[in-house]
Amino acid sequence: MSLFTCTNISICHLDLRDYNHYFNEEESITLSHLSLTTQCEVLSIRVHNRESIIILVTNLIHLRILHICWNDENNSEQFQLTENNGKCSGKRTQILDELVQWLKDRLPSTYLINNDPYYDHDISIWI
Repeated sequence: MSLFTCTNISICHLDLRDYNHYFNEEESITLSHLSLTTQCEVLSIRVHNRESIIILVTNLIHLRILHICWNDENNSEQFQLTENNGKCSGKRTQILDELVQWLKDRLPSTYLINNDPYYDHDISIWI
């Protein structure tokens, strides 16, 4: 990835959602250790799983806001099945609510975590 070759630059707001790539755990670790992200305060990103979210929040020490487009590997097939049956919206809401609760159980209580009412896969965390 060319993103991982950037050096000698620091960005306060980084939006990677248009990058059309879902970051896995290994890529999240790599991203969080780049000089590019050392001063990052607002990050918008697509991630594959819950653990990637925890990695980013833990390792990006200046982060204030994390906007996540989430596509959990474990639920991708389930999303497909519910979309085909026309029951997509309710199941996605339930899965996102479960993710929000999972994050609340693992992150400090001072963090505000909620799912976006306008986008099916988006969650925001205010740190």
